[in-house]
Amino acid sequence: MKFKFIYLLLMMPFVFLKAQVLYSDDFSTLSLQNDVQVIGSKTISTTYTTASAYTLIEDGYKNNIGTANSPNRPFNVASLKTTGWAVLYNSIENDTFLVSTSWLDTSVAVKRFVVSPVINNITSSSVLSWEAMSPDANFPEGYEVYVTTNTTGTLNANSFLLSDRVFYLADGNTAGAGEKNVWTKRGISLSQYAGQNIRVAFKNISQNMYQLWLDNIRVENIANDYDAEISEGQGVYRYNTTNTNGNITCTVTNKGKVSINSVSLNYQIQGFSNYQQAFGLAQIIPIYGSNDFTFNVPYNIPNPGYYPLKIWVNYINGVNADQNNINDTLYTSLSIMTTAPSKNVLAEQFLSAFDGYSPDGQDKLAALTSSSVIAVNIHDGDSLKNASAAGVISAYRKKTTTAIIDRNYFKDISSVPVERAAYATRINQRKAAIVPVSVGILNKSYNSGTRELTFSVQASFNAEVKGDYRINAYITENNVFGLGSDTTYNGWNQLSFMFNVPFSPYYQKGYYLASAGGYVLKAYEYKHQNVLDTALDGSFGAAGIIPVNGGTQNQAFGKAYTYTVPLAAGGVFRYNPDNMYIVAFVTEYDANKNKRTVLNCFQEKVTSNSELVAVKELKSQVNFQLYPNPSSGLTHVLIPEGSFRNEVKIKIIDITGKEVYTSSTNMRFGLLQLNLYGLENGSYFIHLSDGESSRTQKLILVK
Repeated sequence: MKFKFIYLLLMMPFVFLKAQVLYSDDFSTLSLQNDVQVIGSKTISTTYTTASAYTLIEDGYKNNIGTANSPNRPFNVASLKTTGWAVLYNSIENDTFLVSTSWLDTSVAVKRFVVSPVINNITSSSVLSWEAMSPDANFPEGYEVYVTTNTTGTLNANSFLLSDRVFYLADGNTAGAGEKNVWTKRGISLSQYAGQNIRVAFKNISQNMYQLWLDNIRVENIANDYDAEISEGQGVYRYNTTNTNGNITCTVTNKGKVSINSVSLNYQIQGFSNYQQAFGLAQIIPIYGSNDFTFNVPYNIPNPGYYPLKIWVNYINGVNADQNNINDTLYTSLSIMTTAPSKNVLAEQFLSAFDGYSPDGQDKLAALTSSSVIAVNIHDGDSLKNASAAGVISAYRKKTTTAIIDRNYFKDISSVPVERAAYATRINQRKAAIVPVSVGILNKSYNSGTRELTFSVQASFNAEVKGDYRINAYITENNVFGLGSDTTYNGWNQLSFMFNVPFSPYYQKGYYLASAGGYVLKAYEYKHQNVLDTALDGSFGAAGIIPVNGGTQNQAFGKAYTYTVPLAAGGVFRYNPDNMYIVAFVTEYDANKNKRTVLNCFQEKVTSNSELVAVKELKSQVNFQLYPNPSSGLTHVLIPEGSFRNEVKIKIIDITGKEVYTSSTNMRFGLLQLNLYGLENGSYFIHLSDGESSRTQKLILVK
């Protein structure tokens, strides 16, 4: 009892200091305003307020309000035309935070300050922290942070001297600079202001970028000088094969109030090896900063099995012990197998008929699919949405036309969802992952009379694993569309932002619909592919099928499913068994949504029949042929019979979107010859249209 009493006495100052918050603002308790603007047929709603608790030092520049489809919220609000900082509620982030913009009506560098109220009683243990983000990775903002002890009177831009600056980050006009496009926590020590009262200022210094977001501004007393938190590192190392080198990685986050310039780490594989390594750092780890570490001695285990793994901190900055033993050790495991199964990748993409970028997303992912890459398009907010995927949408969808690749958390971008430009890179990363389980579909049967589908999913493990592993099955469908004669904005017909994009297959396709604020593709011009019809075991699979305490090595576990294919509503082309697929997969599961990785997957068609399409679609899919391609100038265009019903107009467009050739023909099909010797070498797009349907092909001219 005496020992416990002494221990509690020693811990009390630590608990007190750690809990002592001098200032905190997460902008969540403000009274918000709603601004509604109608631009043409587009209604733009902005939920915002002014940063009333802060002092603003403005530069007088006028903000660019953006466009109807991409408003510069909240600076599209008329009263904020020259306001440098405001508070915005963002529905994608489901959060409220400070926002500044450098997207102006003129090309200059902004000089915009937001200054905190007075923060009293700074101590030698005080730390300032905040979270920041530039939402557009192509236009990262730069900013400065100042601390002043001038706590009375009116401040202006000249009140902040270079000697007051405690943080600096250049904007994206400097290569590699600018704030990250994911929320990033930053911190600095305020020990030099001990015994004083302060005000903190954030200054946007960007030129012609977009926006800077700030949240969770906080000043608190931190007890520990040396506090290194250990967490899992980037990359998958939990699974490997026998007699194969594997890297041990981890991430160190600085939770103390002293910068880390070196750290000594240990790893121990139970019953196998113990290794210690000192890491010197080219750059310090600042307060709340992180760094990834890879031990230079890999492991190599000759026998299959389950091996507990421990990684911990020895010393910080030479000989200083870690002062917080709660977070300085990581316990995980290695599952070693003789051979690893083949790896398939599950790419789940969030789409919507109301998102004009979704056609491009669907096509980009479709181009990457193969026998080892399975695509599932999860719709949200339109007529194709399915409630069984609500958990996946809630956990991972921040915006449409993004994808989760094996639901893997990519630590380098601090995100599970990825943008479509990164699909190929992230898919290839997951293809290379070693996994412990293969997935199969057994005993499949479909009764066309009752429309009942039965099958089993089998998970076959090559390795011993422990934890919550789950089986699940999706039903997906191709060639889904609504009533062809319905031209309303009905959640089936797809909005497209590609009407004026020459290299897009949707160039000059669709009809302008004022209520949509853009062009909408007709039913025969666009089919929804790989649509999720249902998730048979919900968003996160069936627990309890695979044992949590081991006994999996060289064992198989299965679950039987029954699904009755619904009948489609009148005029809707959906729930056709010949177009439907079973997607079976096995995942890890954890309370932390960033640890629910899909390990492996498998896809099989419901029936053996060919896929069904509408009659008009058969004609629409037939494209004309170009030859030779590349061409030296004389180009032949072969138009299949049944392609067009009216006079055909021919346009040739260069890569800048400029029309460089136009003509027309009364031929509905047959062979045309185009003399293009007058055009320069390069890439062009030949576009044929008869007013009802259109087709585009790429042509290369090389003379």
